[in-house]
Amino acid sequence: MKQYLALLAVIPQIIFFSNNVLANESSIKVAGVESALVSGAVIGDRTCSDGTFDWFRGNCGQNKVGGLSESAAQGYIKIIETELAKAGYSLLGQKSNSLFFSDVQQSSSTNESAKYIIGVTIIDAKIDSIQSTKFPSGTLSWKTKGKITTKWEILDSMSQEIVYSKEITSDPEIKVSGENVGEVVKQGIKRSTQIILKDKEFKDLFSRL
Repeated sequence: MKQYLALLAVIPQIIFFSNNVLANESSIKVAGVESALVSGAVIGDRTCSDGTFDWFRGNCGQNKVGGLSESAAQGYIKIIETELAKAGYSLLGQKSNSLFFSDVQQSSSTNESAKYIIGVTIIDAKIDSIQSTKFPSGTLSWKTKGKITTKWEILDSMSQEIVYSKEITSDPEIKVSGENVGEVVKQGIKRSTQIILKDKEFKDLFSRL
């Protein structure tokens, strides 16, 4: 799946602020969450039980990438914003859908932009679903587990430079009940945010505010 990393190299010439737009030096903004994974790409296996003993499990399909919906992307943004706010960071403005900062929205009331603008890309995922047989009832149930890797980029809105770039894997492995691959991704976004908040380079960057 690493071949999809090439997609991340396509970063356009990003916005230039006019002289009458000021950066709010105490704030940050989450520009968006996008996926570099191609829809339909395999990200894990599905292992089924034969209904008797779990050691007779066999492969019965694959987990594949679905399209990243607008509602899912906005949900991921909300997760990141919540974790940032809990950590004491000041957020500014409404959400933009552009990962590459080409559509940064300015506050109409203050005519300001955030000092730092965050974009997150899902660049890899390994998520497996496993079916088990409950003894002695014979009831079948599923569990899904895995990790995602995200790339975090931060734009300095004044210098127009990417001042932070790091890939984060959502260790340890996330486990959920059922076959909900999306829930693993959702929890992976949350865990990746928590990991990034502990990163020294990230904290040093925002300590300058």
